[in-house]
Amino acid sequence: MREPGAAVPKRRWRVWHFVTLGAIVLAAFVAILLTTVLSLTRPVVDDAETFMLALRDGNYETAYARMTPALQAELGSARQMEQRFARLRPTAWSWNSRRIVNGIGEVQGTATFAAGGSGRAGMQFEKIGDEWRVTWFRLDPP
Repeated sequence: MREPGAAVPKRRWRVWHFVTLGAIVLAAFVAILLTTVLSLTRPVVDDAETFMLALRDGNYETAYARMTPALQAELGSARQMEQRFARLRPTAWSWNSRRIVNGIGEVQGTATFAAGGSGRAGMQFEKIGDEWRVTWFRLDPP
């Protein structure tokens, strides 16, 4: 027992206290950074999903409408796009890389194709007005 009026012994910080505190601060920083990056790139990923869903469903009009005017001019029309890319119809995909740099968005990943097998997929976006539009896309079947 402690005598009344006696000083309370000081608790000393040990090395493991500092290591634990540092780990908590680092984990919080990484979580905040990751959340920020994911939320900033979310619009590009959403538009990539819309584009890929249109290709999957054979809705080339919607996919064509999501492109920049330059890419639309290169492909000609939704019908010509269908004739050119119908064999590359994706059935599933996942994005493992996404970024936005200087107003250009990009997603990269893999896709599984209706004809069988899987390969690389990717697309780039440019913001026109309030919308992200596809400037190029790549579907590399096996």
